[in-house]
Amino acid sequence: MNVRVCALLLAASAAVWAADPIVGDWSGALRPGNAEMRLILHVKNDDGKLSASLDSIDQGVKGIPVDSITSTDNAVTFDMSQIGGHYEGKLDPEKKKIAGTWSQAGQSFPLNLEPYVAKTKPTRTGPPAKPSDIDGSWQGKIDVGGQTLRVVFNIKTDEDGQLTATVDSLDQNIYGFPVTSVKRDGSKLTLDVKALGAVYNGTVNEAKDKMEGVFFQYQEYSLTLERKKPADKPKP
Repeated sequence: MNVRVCALLLAASAAVWAADPIVGDWSGALRPGNAEMRLILHVKNDDGKLSASLDSIDQGVKGIPVDSITSTDNAVTFDMSQIGGHYEGKLDPEKKKIAGTWSQAGQSFPLNLEPYVAKTKPTRTGPPAKPSDIDGSWQGKIDVGGQTLRVVFNIKTDEDGQLTATVDSLDQNIYGFPVTSVKRDGSKLTLDVKALGAVYNGTVNEAKDKMEGVFFQYQEYSLTLERKKPADKPKP
């Protein structure tokens, strides 16, 4: 690429930003209480009209529709009737940042947005990773104010060898809620569910069939998890 072509491309990029700086992907995080929810706002310009959708990464939800979005004199607002959300922010064209406030259910939280760049995973070479020695479903009970809640952590090793997990709350009819991160150090295991402000710290026994630990969500609860055995296959 010669210098002139490169200069033309840079000029074109600057012109697009100047013409419609709000168009693109923006990321930020809501922090209500102990929870943290990473959000990605996708903004498009369809024939001169702005449209958008929202992803809630830590809740595993993508493409939540934005009913209306406006950007006038660097003031950015959008509304989402599906979840009762409203956002008001101010765009800084030079820093390419939006500082604003998210309102929902009578509460307001700071929400600052910056241009989002998706991370690309390196190309894997070789066969997929094998399951770890703790892959599977682990079930336990939490006693909360006289009520017993059954929880299940479903742990799985992905093809790149990284531990992942989801959590089910059987008595609340919640299934497959994403666990933000799974960290293991020998027999020590930490399961962090940022969207719920919850963390489980457990110790796996030598037999790999039980974990003793503590579940924290606003306060601490003892939680013992036992590995669920696969259901017996029916005889032919």
